[in-house]
Amino acid sequence: MQKKRSILPFVIFAALIVCAAGAFLIGNHFRPGTQRYNLNTFFGISKAQDVALMVDHVLLEEQAVQAEDGVYLTLDTVQKYICSRFYFDEELQQVIYVKPEGPQFLSDGVKMEDDEISIRLDILMAYAQVACEEYQEPHRLIISTQAAEKTFANVKKETQIRYRAGIKSPVLKDTSVGEALEILDTVDDWTHVVSADGCIGYIRTRYLSDAYQDTITIANADQVYSSFLRNEKICLAWHQMSAASGNADLKEKLAHAKGVNVISPTWFFLTDGSGNIQSLADQNYVDTCHGLGIEVWALFENFTYDADVREALPFYSHRQHMIDQIVSECVRLGIDGVNLDFEGLPEDTGAAYVEFVRELSVRCHENGLVLSVDNYVPYNFNSFYGRKEQSVFADYVIVMSYDEHLNEETGAGSVASLEYTDYAIRTMLEEVPKEKLINGVPFYTRLWIDTPKTEAEIAAENASEAYSPYTLSWQTLGMADTQTFLSGHGMEPAWDAEAGQYYAEKEENGTVYRIWVEDERSLEEKLMKIQSYDIAGMGAWRLGFETEGCWDVIVRYYPE
Repeated sequence: MQKKRSILPFVIFAALIVCAAGAFLIGNHFRPGTQRYNLNTFFGISKAQDVALMVDHVLLEEQAVQAEDGVYLTLDTVQKYICSRFYFDEELQQVIYVKPEGPQFLSDGVKMEDDEISIRLDILMAYAQVACEEYQEPHRLIISTQAAEKTFANVKKETQIRYRAGIKSPVLKDTSVGEALEILDTVDDWTHVVSADGCIGYIRTRYLSDAYQDTITIANADQVYSSFLRNEKICLAWHQMSAASGNADLKEKLAHAKGVNVISPTWFFLTDGSGNIQSLADQNYVDTCHGLGIEVWALFENFTYDADVREALPFYSHRQHMIDQIVSECVRLGIDGVNLDFEGLPEDTGAAYVEFVRELSVRCHENGLVLSVDNYVPYNFNSFYGRKEQSVFADYVIVMSYDEHLNEETGAGSVASLEYTDYAIRTMLEEVPKEKLINGVPFYTRLWIDTPKTEAEIAAENASEAYSPYTLSWQTLGMADTQTFLSGHGMEPAWDAEAGQYYAEKEENGTVYRIWVEDERSLEEKLMKIQSYDIAGMGAWRLGFETEGCWDVIVRYYPE
């Protein structure tokens, strides 16, 4: 009789296999992955001559190129991501870089091939205020454009930076003990870091020391552009004139003025695309202002003669011709400064305009002249005026916080509501230091008139949902004329706290009159707003539009 074989050993054996397999799977689950991320793929390198560009932790689609004599970056890439100060002049067919001592004309290290301009890396680094490290395998440049204080931590134990937060994510690079990594963010028990050689990924937080602050060293940090800032707050008033006879109105215009320490007469006019200028500058005017303790910053504008800025701005000789005329007039008459007021520029002249500001600034400062630059309230569509770069070169940047509602395109509304003033100052301060920012306020308003259309006009139009039975028109009124109109039409204004001004509306024979009043109370609301931001001062457009009582308000904020 055969004995029955026990199945227990087989059960135990099978259990051991299952346990071993389970242990293997569990161990594998918790074991860090060893797969490595291809760095050529990470940095976008596909050809031997490609050089990856990482600027301020952003890997660019644009790349540099390794040539026989060095690494070259296209001028477009340099201007867009690294340093906009390199400017290609169409007339000279040269790249210009304006240093504190004046324009530098670059020839060595600049290539022009197939309508593309490129700058060699060593030339870029000789001028631009940036930090740059170059690494191989793969070939890449790690560039920082700001000397901001950043957060770092050192590696405590050899580990890896991984592409994603997780031990199975591919390895970007191995780290060494003591290696400094910049901290970007922390996600659970992983820290988002960037290594000095540009690998951006994740490392286990427990492998890092306590965080500390450090500042990236920037090349050419000693390249400082001087500024002629005044010790007192600026209280500027613009004096508009279109003929030399307007100079005789100075004493009348200043008869009741208080607190004004700068006056800006509209004296210089661009007359054509070659850079010729008409001047209304007057020695007696300057002497009178100086006798009253008032500086003269002569205004230079481009719109009275509808001059072609597409000819005047892009060409070095035309820019210099403008500068020569302005500076020589200022020096000859003892004028204290220049107020640049170029308006209505087409976007394609933006780079040339900013270059003009740079070149004008250098010459002004060589001759002891203050340079101030007038600007629209900031929006994306006028960003090409280069407000941040202006603030490097100009002594003062002025925001014209008025014309909030200008014509039929904007519709009826306030010339300068309090909210608009606040927006203007707040957004300008994102690009301009407060000690350089001046806010412009209006001494005027607009009367908006809705006139009923005739039956014939209505019949001639194809009415739509947007159709209005009124024709909108407007008149610009100074403060005194505003009060005359209100009283003459029996209009009783009501205070609008949100707008920071009085509002009045009335219908007469079907015509509707609306007005957002600028007066002493609305002016004080704006001056309080300016004071709250502690900026460099105020400017008022324009002398002759104000009421006498405005000066009693102004002098409380800008004492004589």
